[in-house]
Amino acid sequence: MRWLPTFFLMGAVAFLILPILIVIPMSFSVGSYLAFPPTDWGTQNFQALWVRPEWRDALLYSLKVAALVTALALPIGTAAAFGLEYASERWRSVLRMFVLLPLVVPLILLGFALYVVYAQLGWLNWTPGLVLSHLSLAIPYVTLAVGVGVQALDRERFLAARLCGADQARAFRDAILPQLYPSLMAGGLFAFVASFDEAVIALFIASGENSTITRQMFTSLRDRIDPTVSAVSTLLLMITLSLVLASALRDRKTNRS
Repeated sequence: MRWLPTFFLMGAVAFLILPILIVIPMSFSVGSYLAFPPTDWGTQNFQALWVRPEWRDALLYSLKVAALVTALALPIGTAAAFGLEYASERWRSVLRMFVLLPLVVPLILLGFALYVVYAQLGWLNWTPGLVLSHLSLAIPYVTLAVGVGVQALDRERFLAARLCGADQARAFRDAILPQLYPSLMAGGLFAFVASFDEAVIALFIASGENSTITRQMFTSLRDRIDPTVSAVSTLLLMITLSLVLASALRDRKTNRS
């Protein structure tokens, strides 16, 4: 009966993964509606993703916002990870709770609160406002990922660099950052996906020219089931898998070296 836990584990994985994988062949179906299995195959849904301006603009806008969020979340989350590591035992748990609070609060409540505040400030449909809202979700992921690397740091390298005459900035760059590369890569991956895949907050504070790709998907499903949604879903899946595989391969290469 040793195979029983493995059997249940594989069944659970199949239950979670197979419905997602079904979207891939559906995205290549030809017609004005979704069909599985497809009767005819083609790439018209992917062509529509780039030809139709509402989809193309939403995709490019989501990529821009996700890139900005990642660039800002990495230094802020890294600083938070170091701050939590060197904080006193008395305050560490409290500070960690505040850093991770956005992951605990339901997104519907966070989105409504941001809508009320942004409406008063005039920040609705404003790119910096959307970036700030996504930062609240991305920073905790970066803090968690980098925090693992901070705990495993070999601090003797930093001291050795200082003894060799390097100042603090150069010692941190040459002795600490190389050790944190895998954690930084993972944190950047989580930050990018958290922003690019976020939909609930975007429904509250982004619309019109500043619509994200996920908001555009919800809008198209509300009006009618647009087959382009399946192509977008496949694209999101491929981007996420590519980033995860790239991070895993880099971690494997780093561990070997």
